[in-house]
Amino acid sequence: MLTMADYYTYQDLEDLGLGSRMTITRKVKSGNFPPPRTFSKSHNAMKLWEKELIHNYIKDFTPNDKWRRKYMQSRGIYV
Repeated sequence: MLTMADYYTYQDLEDLGLGSRMTITRKVKSGNFPPPRTFSKSHNAMKLWEKELIHNYIKDFTPNDKWRRKYMQSRGIYV
């Protein structure tokens, strides 16, 4: 069973350098980013992304240069 520790919030994604809240929303709407999960039907429900999906997205869609590899490893994401 997944817990909150297994998900990223908008802030976490911003901290990883994947873009601002609006950029992430645009990428999701265009189909270029994994969609979030919500656990209620409320319009202001918290949107969460599974860490495994985001890690796979980062591996597949970000350049794999020396600086990014070091930065991601320091964040606990092993690219």
